[in-house]
Amino acid sequence: MLTNTLCRAVRGIAHTYKQKNRIRSIHRCQSDFFSFSCQEAEPRILYQAFSPHNNVRVVEIPDHPMVDHSIRELKGSRILVLDQSGNIHSIYKPGMPSDQFLTKSYWEFLATMPSFNDFNQGPIGILGLGAGTVASMLHAHYPNHMMVGWELDPAVLMAGRLYMGLDQLEATGKLVCHTGDALNEASTVPGGFSGIIVDIFSNGALPSTLTEESTWKGIKGRLAPQPGSRVMVNLGQSPVGVGGRDMDPQGFVTLKALRSMHNVFEGQVSVLHIRNMDDEITQNTVAITGPFEGLQEAWQKDIPDKLKHLTDAYTWERFSL
Repeated sequence: MLTNTLCRAVRGIAHTYKQKNRIRSIHRCQSDFFSFSCQEAEPRILYQAFSPHNNVRVVEIPDHPMVDHSIRELKGSRILVLDQSGNIHSIYKPGMPSDQFLTKSYWEFLATMPSFNDFNQGPIGILGLGAGTVASMLHAHYPNHMMVGWELDPAVLMAGRLYMGLDQLEATGKLVCHTGDALNEASTVPGGFSGIIVDIFSNGALPSTLTEESTWKGIKGRLAPQPGSRVMVNLGQSPVGVGGRDMDPQGFVTLKALRSMHNVFEGQVSVLHIRNMDDEITQNTVAITGPFEGLQEAWQKDIPDKLKHLTDAYTWERFSL
């Protein structure tokens, strides 16, 4: 996973750039998280834009042997950093096929959605497209699926097209990008989606709208009216009572969102709690709707070979109130 140490390091990049307040390479960063020994190994800002929604930055981590150990997992990558949290919202490795690039994070779990045996071949909706990490992985592993994505911030889509391969994905004809509110009920397609992926955060936190039953009713209403249509969502922080996060305030928000999903989808919600490699504390919770029976078996059977490590390490659990 993207570890706590790594996320702190990225926040160090964001803080240093904020201090300098202009587009240029980070030079001799003096934060607590970095001590680079040569300029060629320093992360650099490729792009920055300010919008009504975000401070958008694309940071390039050089593929250099002297890259600081705290961000070594990201060597050769470009990352999308938004708002003040310093959280990584998208990741891209130029020149590497998406089916070979493993992010070691929740994006890979979201990209397995078509693996479930009752999943049909209709379009997949992506609510919270970012710079297209999930969409790139989906296309790499399931190239026949059509995807339609929504991103609130046009500056994020611009960053994705200029520096993170989103333009190449759009050129395949398999992804249509829209700018706008992904949670608006008008963000849909005729006939509905065979699957919907939800990955929406604001200032590093799950927005309160995703704790409301009315929001999940709207999302459910955009599914195609046929068996096998599912919603898969990154809920971020694990709920209270899971993985050593008992008193984390964000854990209560996640729990409230899961309860709302449980009520709207009539108890048919399953969860995965993704562990942090640093300390085995749960880092992300991913949820999926639909029948629980046979879920794990279908996932293990139909997942692409290059993602089978996920099924070896994780097991879906039924969520209950």
